[in-house]
Amino acid sequence: MFLICDYMEKGSLFSILFDDAEAMEYLDWRKRVNMVKGTALGLSYRHQRLHPPIVQRDVLANNVFN
Repeated sequence: MFLICDYMEKGSLFSILFDDAEAMEYLDWRKRVNMVKGTALGLSYRHQRLHPPIVQRDVLANNVFN
């Protein structure tokens, strides 16, 4: 099985939240929390609204791409 996805120039959520010095200056905690909440809402939709539900078992900030 292969997973092919678009190249994400900005990297992962982890790199934006913790590694990118420019982003760290721009992103206050409210914006960071909103990014994480958006990810949680997307996962909730996949788990609860899709039939059959799609369960993502290894959600890490390194696995969420922007």
